[in-house]
Amino acid sequence: MEHDLVVFVPGFLGTRLCRDGQDVWARCSERLLDSASSALTEAALPPGLGDALPEAPHRLDAGGLLQVPDSVPGLLSCLGYPDLRSALGDPLDAQFVPFGYDWRLSHRLAARQLGERVARELDRWRAGAAPTTRTGRTIRGSSWSAMGRAVWSGGTTSSARAAGKRHGP
Repeated sequence: MEHDLVVFVPGFLGTRLCRDGQDVWARCSERLLDSASSALTEAALPPGLGDALPEAPHRLDAGGLLQVPDSVPGLLSCLGYPDLRSALGDPLDAQFVPFGYDWRLSHRLAARQLGERVARELDRWRAGAAPTTRTGRTIRGSSWSAMGRAVWSGGTTSSARAAGKRHGP
């Protein structure tokens, strides 16, 4: 693995969503104890957004990977990724690329963002890498299968595939 670029795509909830450096989703989770309807207002998306990026005040920054467990009891949970780098054999900083994304948005948009990021990182990695550098790929989770097909084929997913429905081979 010493010659590989490692791009890690976290699962749903696996990226901290921030505004002005503050974790918005963590605040929403805390507020759920008071009122469920008002708790999620800060993280809500506008209706009809489709595959576009939201504008302020709905736009959030994809922060780092979630490091501690987080959940909305009975609804959503993520254990976080506290020991990810050591589990991967402690790759060098230049070798390890966590892809944080806004998991509230469409997979088609995230696939385009991932494809752009992978292309940039591969160019950077190859420019300074040894001749034996390999390019590998691993897409985790069923919802990322559609995204993975789009990224690695250079295209976009159909709405049926992005929704997780399989049509054809």
